[in-house]
Amino acid sequence: MIFQQQKISRRWFGVSTPREIAGVLALALALGLGVATARAADAGEVKDLIARAEKGEVVAQYELGVAFEKGKGLPVDFELAARWFAKAADQGHADAQLKIGYMLARGIGFERNEAEAIKALRKAATRGDPDTQNTVGVIFAKGDGIAQDYDEAAKWFRLAADRGYSEAQKNLGAMYENGHGVPKDVAQSAAWYRRSAEQGNPKGQAAIGVCYAEGLGVTRNYAEAAKWFYKSAEQDNPKAQTYLGMCYLDGLGIPKDCEQAVKWFRKAAEQSSPIAQHQLGLMARDGKCVPGDPAEAAAWFRKAADLGHVEAQFELGIAYTKGQGVPRGNLNAYRWLALAERSGHPKAAAELKLLTAKMSPTEVNEAKRKML
Repeated sequence: MIFQQQKISRRWFGVSTPREIAGVLALALALGLGVATARAADAGEVKDLIARAEKGEVVAQYELGVAFEKGKGLPVDFELAARWFAKAADQGHADAQLKIGYMLARGIGFERNEAEAIKALRKAATRGDPDTQNTVGVIFAKGDGIAQDYDEAAKWFRLAADRGYSEAQKNLGAMYENGHGVPKDVAQSAAWYRRSAEQGNPKGQAAIGVCYAEGLGVTRNYAEAAKWFYKSAEQDNPKAQTYLGMCYLDGLGIPKDCEQAVKWFRKAAEQSSPIAQHQLGLMARDGKCVPGDPAEAAAWFRKAADLGHVEAQFELGIAYTKGQGVPRGNLNAYRWLALAERSGHPKAAAELKLLTAKMSPTEVNEAKRKML
């Protein structure tokens, strides 16, 4: 087993003993290397943590690993972090096992080893609580340091979801929505989103709101959508804040209310929602619900464009061609229209063609060079 003490020592860390490690820690403390965390507020607490870890206290071993990993009261040392996580994992500590899996997958503190990482992650999920199972599911779903495996992800999401874990219920809903690891089934997707939402999960609330707004797995019902968007938005979820702003702007399920629309768009925009930023740009450009202000419109378009929002990139390119809220400039116009074209904006190619016809060959070459 990779977590057995003897193999860990020989394979990964040479022959360092716990007492030698304690010496390193004592030196760090003597040099005053940052002893300031809630769990290790002074050198005495650090020494106590070391002593308990050396005695084999599994929680202390895990916490000492975290101290080395995060630099909490001790210098950052991923190899020593890995050693103490391994000791705790050998005693069945699921969170330590999860740490080991992640570090093996990323090659942090260990030589990268995907096969051993997968073994460690599966052990962590088998022994762990629903939160650990959900985290393992996320790692498999994203392919974070390991091969992406939707089947494995769905398995762990389901186990955690069946145990009532709201985040896993939301994630399992997404798997059904996209057909990842399970057959695509929007009704099942909506059912899992609702379970998550009913437990107060803001992402689940936003997701079931979208289901009602778009008629995915449920009968379209804008009032029900707005209800769930509001619940989620009140918990500061930017996606829900954006959709709630849309509901107020267009009177979907709730009365039209410009003031409320602007309020929720701004809240979402402040959390870097490119959709909300783009919408605020359109409203400022058109004088809808707010005074017309080309400079403010361009500023919002720029924020959203920098985050990759294609419509905002196009609008910003047009603003530069016309000098609306920004100085007229062919090079800037070319940049943003070209980015929009690359992302498939249906009007960008035509606008880019019109722009290049007005530019000198030198300008076009310079614009293309800056795109490299």
